[in-house]
Amino acid sequence: RPEECKANLEIFPRMANIVRSDTAVDSSDKLEHSPTATRRSFQKRFNVPKGPDAKNIRNLFAKFERTSSVNDNRVGNVGPRQTVVTSGNVAEVSGIVQQNPRNAVRRIASEIGLKRSSTQKILRNSLRMFPYKIQSHQAIPIKAVRQRFDFANEILTMIDNEGFDVSCIWFTDEVHFHLNEFVNKKTGDFGVPKILICVKRNHCIRLKLLLGLRYAAEALSALFSC
Repeated sequence: RPEECKANLEIFPRMANIVRSDTAVDSSDKLEHSPTATRRSFQKRFNVPKGPDAKNIRNLFAKFERTSSVNDNRVGNVGPRQTVVTSGNVAEVSGIVQQNPRNAVRRIASEIGLKRSSTQKILRNSLRMFPYKIQSHQAIPIKAVRQRFDFANEILTMIDNEGFDVSCIWFTDEVHFHLNEFVNKKTGDFGVPKILICVKRNHCIRLKLLLGLRYAAEALSALFSC
């Protein structure tokens, strides 16, 4: 119920008042107080159906005997948990990335002494850096181009001379042929907006060889003969 929740939220300040009043009247009386009697006194004074448990009552009395206070003495251990996203860590991560933008996240984290997830959080949220894919192109040698051209011509000759029906051939897998003399390789990295130099190239022309073997051979021959 709402009144019970409100009473539970105010339980420790009210218990503090009870401890102060009971102990101030007679210091010897606190030795005779039992947790049950204290809980009943709490319920009667604040008109709540449920009071604090015995463990909290004993701890509060012991703390008052030890420190003469019931205030929170955990000065450095209260409040929200300490975060790793501090101005110092952000500046350190930014400096490492500025020196070498190709550093991996794991290497940056090991140099600073942070977790990889914390380093990624700093890169994303504080420095506004996001992962991107690097696409490198490797040129196909002239010898490989000639081999592909010869293969296409052989396929065309075989189809024309032997006269078999290529429509009867079924392929279980789909194969992509890169026809613009480049082979792609992609890797992941974090990008620095002010340092990254991007060279954009069009996607590779791909030929899907699924059923039409004759048309694929003609396309290969036409492309490499240009």
